[in-house]
Formats: sequence, structure tokens, C-alpha cells
Amino acid sequence: TVFRVALHPNGNWFAAGDYGNGLKLWDIEKGTLVRDFEGHKDGVYTLIFNADGSRLVSGDGDGEVKLWETETGKCLKTITKQEKFKKAYTFSRSPDGKSFAMISDDEKVRVLESQSLKILWEVTFEKEGQVLDWSPDGKMIAIASDDESLDLLDSKTGKVLGVIPTGDVDHTPIAFTRDSKQVISGGLRHLHVYDIETRKRVIPSSGLPFANGSISALVVSDDGTAVYTE
Repeated sequence: TVFRVALHPNGNWFAAGDYGNGLKLWDIEKGTLVRDFEGHKDGVYTLIFNADGSRLVSGDGDGEVKLWETETGKCLKTITKQEKFKKAYTFSRSPDGKSFAMISDDEKVRVLESQSLKILWEVTFEKEGQVLDWSPDGKMIAIASDDESLDLLDSKTGKVLGVIPTGDVDHTPIAFTRDSKQVISGGLRHLHVYDIETRKRVIPSSGLPFANGSISALVVSDDGTAVYTE
């Protein structure tokens, strides 16, 4: 099972993390393996590249976050669960690629520096959050948690800016629209769009029913005109 993929900035490669603690870099056009990144002891839940693609950051179910040199596959640094946290659920890169947000199993939200894994700030999140997304304008981090809400945090401080009621616990994954004015959530057979300013669901209020099962992934296209789901 592949948990997450990340596209390299050069557009020619992507990295994939899987259930069997594998982390691999693939050539998109050829479909061939470029290299393995060996060292995780549990399933690799989440991963991102830094802005220029020279570094890859990955997090696993054993609470380890690793910083890799993309060109060689060498592990440059590891943060373990003994030092900081439990399962690393989701990363989301800042628009400038210099930092990334992280949510983990210890009810914490953190922002870390992409090149060093230095923790820039961390706040306690009073509920279990599993998915987050950094807004394209750089100002907000949206979090989907295990209750009927989406939380909006200030990306510089972690302060809660607002809470959007969803009326549905099953509302992951999430993604901002390119103008950062709306956030989209996918759940059981529905895709919902919420307005950031009003904190309300955009019509149709019941969402967009089109899937036979749950939506496990979604991404907004670069030009902002389409949403791709799985």
C-alpha cells in the first residue's frame, strides 16, 4: 500500500512512501526506480521535497522524521519519537518551500525548517488531527480533526483563527483553493467546499455526491480550475 507521493520540483521524479517502510524515488517518464532511501522501520505515512528538491523529508508510523539528500539517498538527520512525537501523520510544505507543517499522534501541530528539521513553533491541538494543508498565500494552516470541524491556524504562530463546522466527522482529505479563499474537504461520497471568511459551506450545502466510496486524496490543479480526487 502506497500512503503518499510527492512530486519533485523538476517535474521528472516523484517519491513514494509505503506500508512496508519503503521510500523510493521514481522516474515519471520511464517508470523506473531512481533510488531507494533506506532506514525507516515502519510505514512511511508522509513526505515532501524542499523548494529546490535537494532534500526529501519523510515521516513514519514509528514517530521518526528523516531528512534525506535526494541526489545520494543519504540520511542527513533523524528525529525520533523518544525525542519529540509519535506517529507522523501529515506534512504540508509552505509556499516558499523553506518550512513545512506537521501533525502527529501526540496532539501537536508543528512547523519545522525544511533544511534542518529545526522546530520553529509547536502548539498543543486539543483533539486528534490527521490531515493538514498550508494555504497558497502562506497565512493559514487548515486541519481536519476527529470531530465535526475544520480548524484554521495562523501559520506564523499556531494561533487558532477560526473553526469551520462541517457536520460530518468524515471530512478528510483537505486542500485550499489557489486563491486561499476556500477550503475543500473530501469524505464519504461527497466533496465539500467551505468559505474561509464566512466559515460556511458553499452551495450546494449537501456537497457534491459523485463517488461510490470515501475520497482518500484530493489535489487542486496549478491553475486552480480543477480538483482531482482518488
